[in-house]
Amino acid sequence: MMRKKVTAFFSILLIFLILMSVSVSALSDTPYQGYTYDSFNTSNPAPVGFEPEATVNSGSLRLESFGSLSDFDFDENGNLYVLDSDKSLIYILSSELEYIKTLSLKENGNAISFEKAQGIFLHAANGAALIYIADTENGRILVSDTEGNVLRILKRPETTLISNDTQFRPLKLAVSDEDVIFVLCQHIYSGILMINNNGEFLGFCGSNKIEASAQVLLDYAWKKLLNESLKSKTSRYVPVEYSGLDLDESGNIYACSVSGTDESERIRCINAKGNNIFPNNTTFGDLETSTVGSNTVTTTFTDITDIGSGIFAALDSTLRRVFVYDREGNFLLSFGTVGNQAGTFKTPAAVTSYNERVYVLDQGNGSITRFGANSYGRLIMQASRSYLNGMYDESIDQWNDVLAQNGGFETAYVSIGRSLMNLDEYKEAMEYFKLGQSRTDYSRALQQYRTQFIAEWFNVFFIAVILICIGVRVLFYLKKRKTAIEGADVQIGYGTKLFSSLKHPQRDMMAFVKETRGAFWVAPAVALLWFFQKIFAYQCTGFVFNENDPSKMDIRLLFLMSIGVFAVFIVSNWLISTMLGYSGKFYEISTVTALALMPYIAVNIFNSALSNILTSEESMFLSIFTAIAVVWGVMVLVLGFSKIHETGIFGTVWLILLTLFGVAIIVFLVMVFFSLWQQFADFCTDVFREIIGILR
Repeated sequence: MMRKKVTAFFSILLIFLILMSVSVSALSDTPYQGYTYDSFNTSNPAPVGFEPEATVNSGSLRLESFGSLSDFDFDENGNLYVLDSDKSLIYILSSELEYIKTLSLKENGNAISFEKAQGIFLHAANGAALIYIADTENGRILVSDTEGNVLRILKRPETTLISNDTQFRPLKLAVSDEDVIFVLCQHIYSGILMINNNGEFLGFCGSNKIEASAQVLLDYAWKKLLNESLKSKTSRYVPVEYSGLDLDESGNIYACSVSGTDESERIRCINAKGNNIFPNNTTFGDLETSTVGSNTVTTTFTDITDIGSGIFAALDSTLRRVFVYDREGNFLLSFGTVGNQAGTFKTPAAVTSYNERVYVLDQGNGSITRFGANSYGRLIMQASRSYLNGMYDESIDQWNDVLAQNGGFETAYVSIGRSLMNLDEYKEAMEYFKLGQSRTDYSRALQQYRTQFIAEWFNVFFIAVILICIGVRVLFYLKKRKTAIEGADVQIGYGTKLFSSLKHPQRDMMAFVKETRGAFWVAPAVALLWFFQKIFAYQCTGFVFNENDPSKMDIRLLFLMSIGVFAVFIVSNWLISTMLGYSGKFYEISTVTALALMPYIAVNIFNSALSNILTSEESMFLSIFTAIAVVWGVMVLVLGFSKIHETGIFGTVWLILLTLFGVAIIVFLVMVFFSLWQQFADFCTDVFREIIGILR
């Protein structure tokens, strides 16, 4: 009996292990890896958010071979209309990718061809779905019902804003709830064309820009020097064309560009005023260099779709990926890659979505793949939806669940911070914005928290300021009285003489340098103080103004940037002044240089502390203080050198310029020396290894 129980136990255990291995295998079968980008545009591994659920082609649907599938779109009932531009047919599938029927278009009983058509859009008008087709080669837009009856044919709109030489070639289109038709047209660079249901011109929106590359600027400069006949033979630059568009629930237009090296111009979200509402520094696409063979490739967005819940997806036809972003332009996840198995693409041409599923049309192999969100992807969708609906507590909990699976996801931290801000929890929001490396949001939260803090502690601050003012006044009074009583017997200390030389360098500098023994400690003390100030600034500058990573501080680099620079400048000035026959001694040069550096060091320490309570809009105060310190330091340096070297102002300025040139020469020689030393060390190492090899 006992033996049977043991056998049964191990049988159950074996079955469990087999099931677990199958489950793990299924999870790892996704043919692509998930990743996110951090604030330094470095990719980090992340869970996959969307997985392939089904793939169909003409064979699996038991249809004749497709011609060329160019675009597809859903109606509000979940029927997918797939445009076959070679055969002038529309295949209608369910959201589960099951075949329903094939549709052809006809007008008054006569068949209508729309070969080479590039775009299709489904729009509900008065409770009935209408099909809009961008018939590219025929220069028209076909509007039909869901039975294939053509109701209207819209041709080139009448307007003087489109050149008569420009053909009307619609590529993609979308229709708003107000029946405004947005059309992407080939070779029309004024933006997205807007027409009404009668084909009347309404205007343009979201005009793109010419990329200001080095070649563009060079050609522009050349054109200024050429006559009209030569100008006509030079390259003509036009704005980057849009390649895809879609509308969200609010009527905003998502539009993507087919090319562009500027990552911030690849995708736009255009509002009713025609403005791009994404922040200027928002980047899209693959931010790291990708190669195919020996060629470097960049993102090429060909289509875009609104998923819902404030999330949209853009299709990269070059890297064969779908990038998913939130409504702020934050990168959430990506899926897909090049290949022939489920979830991979050959030549992806279009993307659409329904019920928070994403569908990709692969023109290369004539297939459609449906992707569904897994538990990780659903959490992101739910968190975004909760935030849009004002359920901030639920959104925080859901984003925390996302972080449990992907602890390095900076967008999750930022999203939690924004929810906390809406709950007036500004201090906690600042902590999450810092974790998410969002300085703009941190600055806004800091401003609100500062206002809240001052309002709460205003009375204490007011009383403290009054007491400090009274205390300072009493100290000055007592010092003045002591001076009056003791008279000439009062000894002036080193500190007083030092600050007096900074305040009146023309009058008191030489007395401090030549007559005060304490001047000898000023140079090493100031150099060391500058070094510690660099460390303090690196670690303690306010997050809004600190682009450094405190965990990656390099003490050696900070040492060279402070004590190293200080020493090289002094040596350079001493060498040049000696060669020119000036009278300044080494300790005098070092002391004057140290005194000139003190205002800059003091202001930088003050700025580092002050930056923790300032917002980004108040950065001008830091710049003003720094400028004052630089001007003050330069004045001290010029006046001090003029005294110790016994030269005029212009001679001193010339000497300082020669000193800077000498610094450059010294740095160059040091670099050459270390390079030669490294080569010599490598040579000795190779010789040693060869000798060891021979002896063995």
